[in-house]
Amino acid sequence: MNMERFTPRPRVGEKLGRIRLPDFDEPYTAVHSHPNGQTFSVGDIRRVLERPNLKMLTAVGNNGQVYAMEKASVFSLEPLKAMIDELKEQYPDYVQDGDICFGGVIQFDRAGKKAA
Repeated sequence: MNMERFTPRPRVGEKLGRIRLPDFDEPYTAVHSHPNGQTFSVGDIRRVLERPNLKMLTAVGNNGQVYAMEKASVFSLEPLKAMIDELKEQYPDYVQDGDICFGGVIQFDRAGKKAA
């Protein structure tokens, strides 16, 4: 069996339990833990959207909850960026530290465009 370390060693003073997953040049799936059993964070979603080769992310909670998010093969980041820019302009109160606070559900068609 060949095992190798994928994650960098913790930085001095870094919070224990924090994992900095590197990006890879080939398509990959990442599995990580959510000890509180909650679903994906905005940071998790952002990582999936911004990393072209990250095709699926899973989160496993200590309570047995398992979540999976898979990027469709037709996914395109550009329509999403345009939609986020539009939302930032229309709803500036929902922008904090560069992240949109997702309080509702936004539906997209298979081409990544906002559904009516």
